Amino acid sequence: GGISGATHVRYYPTGTTNYKYKYSATNTATLKFLYPGTTYSWDLNNFCNGQWTTYSGSGAFTTLADTVPLPTCIPTGLTATNATAHTVDLSWGGISGATHVRYYPTGTTNYKYKCTLGNTATLTCLLPGTAYTWDLNNFCNGFWTPYTGNGNFTTISDMYKSAVVDANAPESEDLTELIVFPNPVKEKTIITFNSGNNNVYSYKIIDVTGRELKTITNQATTGANRFEVDLTGRPKGFYLLYIQKGDELKHVKLLKE
Repeated sequence: GGISGATHVRYYPTGTTNYKYKYSATNTATLKFLYPGTTYSWDLNNFCNGQWTTYSGSGAFTTLADTVPLPTCIPTGLTATNATAHTVDLSWGGISGATHVRYYPTGTTNYKYKCTLGNTATLTCLLPGTAYTWDLNNFCNGFWTPYTGNGNFTTISDMYKSAVVDANAPESEDLTELIVFPNPVKEKTIITFNSGNNNVYSYKIIDVTGRELKTITNQATTGANRFEVDLTGRPKGFYLLYIQKGDELKHVKLLKE
């Protein structure tokens, strides 16, 4: 009592300066997001005689103990999987809700951020062949925590750049007459090539983000070889097919229409 109209309630754990504020246009206010089992002090300032007063009054209250323990706010189990030249999948435990992922090339402060409401995040547009560090902050117990955790991952080297260099080199007798038909591709296409021996070869399909979709290893035969690439159900757009045989690495750009 004693005042009326626009008023700010300032409240804080007794003995601290961790102030929070509640505005009220009346003589009552309900405070939320308090710590359980904690003694608080509170005081008021009021718009009176055309100006705001200083904070005065000396109220106090103690919240009840909570039978449900508060979250620890500490992330656990930081895990990175499916790293490509430009993307990676991250997951963690121990926290929930609004979280920022901070990631950067290890040893630098070139921070980038990803916001998520869950316990997973996919990072894109990463540098190839680069070691990264990542950590998290989380909205927990009514506050944003400091960044904690010490996750690490390394992106793979950019195979596309290697393939361009190799594709400009003179053809050897080991992997020749590489043909793709049809291309553009509606669902499936056939790849044919000639092999100078019967050693194994492998091929992989990569999308435009650098994510590896499929890797297959087959036994080549001397002479003509063929295999099928199935893009059924894949989004329209460009894909890269890499074929590795011995020291040779070649690539073909596929267009799914």
